[in-house]
Amino acid sequence: MPDSNARNITCQNGHTFEVEAQSISNGSFACPECGCEVALETDDSSSGSARSLWEVMGRSSNDDAEPEEESADNIQAEPTERPRGLWAMMGAAQAERATAREEVGSTSETIDEAGIDDLAEPDADPSEDGGPHDLDDEEDESGDDFELADDDEEDGWEVESPLHDLDAADQALSEEDSDVDAPKKQSLPRGSGAVAAGILSLLLAGLNLLPSFAAKIPATIIGAYALLLGYQTLSSNRRLRESAPQMLAPVGMFLGLVGIFAGPAYLNELGHSWRNRSTKDVIEANLGSISKALSDYSIEKGSFPAGGTFTVDEEGLEVGMHGWMTTLLPYLGHMEIYDSIELSKPWNDDANLPAMSRPIPTFLVPSVPHEPTDRGFATAHYSGVGGLIQTEQGLLPTGIFEKNSKVRIEEVSDGMSHTLIAGEIARALPAWGDPENWRTIEGPLNQRLSSFGNAAGTGAHFLKGDGSVRFFSNKTSPGVLQKLATRDGGD
Repeated sequence: MPDSNARNITCQNGHTFEVEAQSISNGSFACPECGCEVALETDDSSSGSARSLWEVMGRSSNDDAEPEEESADNIQAEPTERPRGLWAMMGAAQAERATAREEVGSTSETIDEAGIDDLAEPDADPSEDGGPHDLDDEEDESGDDFELADDDEEDGWEVESPLHDLDAADQALSEEDSDVDAPKKQSLPRGSGAVAAGILSLLLAGLNLLPSFAAKIPATIIGAYALLLGYQTLSSNRRLRESAPQMLAPVGMFLGLVGIFAGPAYLNELGHSWRNRSTKDVIEANLGSISKALSDYSIEKGSFPAGGTFTVDEEGLEVGMHGWMTTLLPYLGHMEIYDSIELSKPWNDDANLPAMSRPIPTFLVPSVPHEPTDRGFATAHYSGVGGLIQTEQGLLPTGIFEKNSKVRIEEVSDGMSHTLIAGEIARALPAWGDPENWRTIEGPLNQRLSSFGNAAGTGAHFLKGDGSVRFFSNKTSPGVLQKLATRDGGD
């Protein structure tokens, strides 16, 4: 019974003999009959099987060398693993597949000592069983025809034209390079956006001139956005290692910072100063109008109007009728309101409510919100100076207003330019028609509900008899103010 592990070898003289399979790896045998040496050729996939594109591109210099003289007969090549495609080698996640190897013909042509006449061609036609296809008349550098394995075609490569696939790979790499350069192209728009946001923040900072807190929010938000855009642009430039960094991003960030901090630091104070100056102008204008009305009234009537007119009712109770501001309405251009008032009835009578509820701009400070009384009477932000105060000389009258008074200019012995006749108030605001809308100076400004003072709590504006207006701060001594308030104190 023949040994299954033995192989039949035929020498070049036609003698056949058996050789054990374990000895085949030795490479050569001596014929037991003629003694000639038989060299074995172990065929591999490079002789008849198609090679992958990666193998073709990675040919070693050994492929160009002349093969050694070999002669073999009836040799069965052992199956080997097929080469993987280029796309799979570059990282495509595909499972390993087992491939079948084509059988090689049982007989190989004898290779003579001079060299290789021809390389054996595969017996099977690859085109019949879906195998690899020959390239169209394309040869590698050594002149050998090459083919692509099935793996390359399944991985998405053109088997018919592998060079076309290489061009496509080049184009893909170029697109990746252009994607890398994309942030560089975007750095300019982002830098321009930072500048635009910074300029807008700077413009919105002008809203800080307004007293409202909400006016400060837009500039802060847009300024922070400019800082964010500028920071992102600078980060992109550093990451891409640009040789010439964009200057738009720092400019946008600087403008954003100016928009955020310049408003509260400078414009807010400037707006406050402008409002104070504007308020001061309005106060001076209002008090100047009151002074002119008093002067016109005194010229027409021969005396200044009473601080308030009072009468006694049937029960003997004192009833306040009308105040000095009501008397001046015709001289302030409000004759219509004056004619609608029933002077025979008290100022707070229901019949006089429609007229007394109308605000008079001359009696108001624009920076102070107008709030009517509980009954709806319009209030005033100024009060007359009047009444008696205790001094070293005894009780002395102040200003020109008292109950049912008729003070003449001759009675102001201290001089009209040295006598206070009206001033600014901010607390316990009376109705402009109230006959008791006058008060004395009893202490420092802005200290009591009955004191003179302004809404800011820094002092008060006063009107003198000669029509001039002067501001006195809280630091002004009450004694100085009282001496200025008296009309015949000899000071």
